[in-house]
Amino acid sequence: MLQLKILLSFASVVCSQAHSTSETWYAYLDYSTNYCNLRNLAEGAGLTESPNFTEVTSDSICTQYSSRNCTKY
Repeated sequence: MLQLKILLSFASVVCSQAHSTSETWYAYLDYSTNYCNLRNLAEGAGLTESPNFTEVTSDSICTQYSSRNCTKY
């Protein structure tokens, strides 16, 4: 079973930070499952609909970010 750890930090109403990691070493090439979990959470909460929503990530920060498929998760 793949276990994930999600950390959400809310510095203020307008600023938050999220980080998700897998508890297993073999999830390194997980097709951005951790990213998609956080992205789907943000979308479900309506955060991405804000005109001030910004996202900062890349393949070097989030493994396989450029090949993600969040509709799968």
